[in-house]
Amino acid sequence: MSFSEAKFIPSKSIVLNLIKSVYERKYVFSLASTILDKGETISEFLEKEIAIELLKDPNPTNIYCVNTDIKKLTLDPIKIKQENFKQRLQELVSKLTIATDETGSIISINNHDTILKQWEQIKKAALATFKGAMVEKYLQGLEEKINNEQKLIEDIKQSRLLGFLFSGLYKDYSSPIQKQKTHLQAVNYFPVIVNETYTWVEKNENDKIHIKMEGLINEIEMPTKKINTFFQRKGYSKGQLELTEYEGNYKIDSETGWINQADFKMTLKYGADYLKSQTISIKQL
Repeated sequence: MSFSEAKFIPSKSIVLNLIKSVYERKYVFSLASTILDKGETISEFLEKEIAIELLKDPNPTNIYCVNTDIKKLTLDPIKIKQENFKQRLQELVSKLTIATDETGSIISINNHDTILKQWEQIKKAALATFKGAMVEKYLQGLEEKINNEQKLIEDIKQSRLLGFLFSGLYKDYSSPIQKQKTHLQAVNYFPVIVNETYTWVEKNENDKIHIKMEGLINEIEMPTKKINTFFQRKGYSKGQLELTEYEGNYKIDSETGWINQADFKMTLKYGADYLKSQTISIKQL
């Protein structure tokens, strides 16, 4: 996580530890997504500022106030009518009070009741604007996730929200760390499940620690058959879902333990008809 003490020990012990003191940091976050689908291009872009303050640190958890301010949201023209709704969904989690464990991973949402009240207003406005059974079914699915704190946490831990800053980075890197990551609704409504590897690369002359992340599709957990069937029913040329790119880099200040900047790229491919690329970057202001 962002609030940590990074210690470099040039031996078998290479550790990032959490700091138990009050800090505040701001970041600029950007996400760009492009889908090439049977010759058509669908592009979306999101830019926001994230301000994070450590409120208290009741060992072993930390409590943070996280405020997000959307600066730019650009949707594909086919989704322009939904732009206001999409922005309000982003704003639903724009003011969060969260708790993290000792690794910096989110374990609870302390202002869940406030989010539920905000959702009622957003849902009412959406039902007044958008009509039909499909809309109602979509909103019902959202409501089930928002009402369930654990499901909402899993969504907030996605890279498009707070998953880059609160990613459970703070561990012993004496050997590469293996983790499993589920990207929700990565292909249509199907998840992509990836086996990630985090490796301590170096501490360079600028006093920055570099942690590299790579990933491969989890062949056992992935709903591969369902995804292939989905594409084939939609008339795509026969193929297999591939993860052709999956790489992230974290640069961490070794004195404070705060993430200074980070980047991530994921590219998914199915046959010759489908290519989805997503890039994410954050930088401390």
